[in-house]
Amino acid sequence: MRAWFYALFIAAVAHPIGNVGARLAVTSFEAQPLAYTCMVMIAGSLSLLIMARPGPLGLETLRRPETWGYGILQTLLYALGIYAVLYVSGTEASVVMRVSTVMMFIMSILFVGQKTNLTELAGFALMTSGIIYMIALADLSANDKTILVLILILRGLAQAAQKMMAEFHKTNRRAKGFRHTTRVTAFVLGVSSLLLTCVFMSGALIKQQLDIPALSGLPNLEDFFNLKTLLLASIIGFFIISFSKYCEFYAAKKISAKYLLSVVALQPIFAISYESFFAWIGLMELKTFDVHDYLAMTAVIGGSIIITLSGMKMQKKTAQNKNWNDNLAEEIMTDANQIKRIQEVCEVTVAFCKNDKQKTSKLLNVSETVLEGLLNLERGETQITNALADNIRKHYGKNVVDLDALTGLISRLKFMASSKKFLTTYKKAHLLYLDLNKFKPVNDTYGHKADDLILKEVAKRLETLFPNRKITRLGGDEFCVLMETNKTPAIIKKQIKKIFVEQFSIKPIKDKTVGIGVSVGVAAYPKDANNIDDLIKLADEAMYKEKKER
Repeated sequence: MRAWFYALFIAAVAHPIGNVGARLAVTSFEAQPLAYTCMVMIAGSLSLLIMARPGPLGLETLRRPETWGYGILQTLLYALGIYAVLYVSGTEASVVMRVSTVMMFIMSILFVGQKTNLTELAGFALMTSGIIYMIALADLSANDKTILVLILILRGLAQAAQKMMAEFHKTNRRAKGFRHTTRVTAFVLGVSSLLLTCVFMSGALIKQQLDIPALSGLPNLEDFFNLKTLLLASIIGFFIISFSKYCEFYAAKKISAKYLLSVVALQPIFAISYESFFAWIGLMELKTFDVHDYLAMTAVIGGSIIITLSGMKMQKKTAQNKNWNDNLAEEIMTDANQIKRIQEVCEVTVAFCKNDKQKTSKLLNVSETVLEGLLNLERGETQITNALADNIRKHYGKNVVDLDALTGLISRLKFMASSKKFLTTYKKAHLLYLDLNKFKPVNDTYGHKADDLILKEVAKRLETLFPNRKITRLGGDEFCVLMETNKTPAIIKKQIKKIFVEQFSIKPIKDKTVGIGVSVGVAAYPKDANNIDDLIKLADEAMYKEKKER
């Protein structure tokens, strides 16, 4: 709910006051739009840096390309927004600028794959109709109206892209708590604003020395030192824009950019109130609205309310306090060595499965598409979240490291580790050591593929005979079984030899069956030994003795 509240703050306070402040700066204080933009951003970033204090994620944020992309788009948004309010009132601008919500809605479906429903589509259609109607009602010439539409489209695309950068910004995803998120936001806003201020001031110097028409839109040096503009920009930036940006970064990763913008679309309700106040104190002229204007605003606000309520309902229904994109919300792995290790795990598992990609994806519990991406990993093309890496490690340990690649029985290491706990659980147990007889001739005659078929069948018969017991293939044609039983070794041996009476089929290799025998050694716990290593050694000696007497 905090994320939804922050989104509402942006709609109710930050954006309306920001728009009104921009209009005051340009119309009443004769501020240059780009200079005012730089001052607001610098003041906002300084406020955030003061609140954040020194700490982690700062330098890492500087290195992220999303930081620079976001900053450039942010400046473009301010500049286009300021030029837009030169054509329409702040209230009208707060309506028509909802083009960004429309753009975000489309982009979230086309490029992000975010799900939507009929309710949201209805809200989207209602909002779009309101924006088109408001633009049509604007008291502008055809030429000015065309310019306004182009500004709005550019601004809408820029804001949609910017909010997606905030949503998927890697260090923002890793930020935990107020100070971390504030620090990330401060660096994103601060570094970009300082860089762009230097660029604009450099342009102002060049403009002052050279008469270049292309630079006529840039500010002059004195525009950056207009005291009235600086004061207004400092107030708006320090107290409004700073917290607005924190709210934006927090809400974007919690409720997604689409729903953030749908809540922000409620701002016309509040913009009217602010403009009325400033008109009352004589700082600006309040435009009168007729029934058509109110119809357009109602359509935009109504559409945003529908989308917002649908989003809140969907979020509550899909998961308790979880985001629609939880997988993406997880921390992105950036350490090259860890990324390489995950790729190696995938490669080993493919070898374990003898190049069977379908079996590999099941063992690692990932889709074949994800597996293919990991196997062909190129830095920057595929992102691995910590959740994905943890999932792969977990299933690799469970299904690969802990298993024998051929038979599917637990591996020798897993057998040794779990046996120690097993022996402390039961007062009496037997360890059986099995070695196959007449096995080498099968290999010599029919090859290793026939051997593999027999070993798999032996494992299957042992699991059927001793369900829920610990069984492993020690290597080659040797098996071990650890079991809790009151039966005598003679009875156990008889049971095992019985399952070898039936011959083994090697039909995929040769259309026939072969006979395989078995030698069995038994060691009792704790009578013969009280640890797994000694039990294996004694059972092996007993098995070898039986094989010699055969």
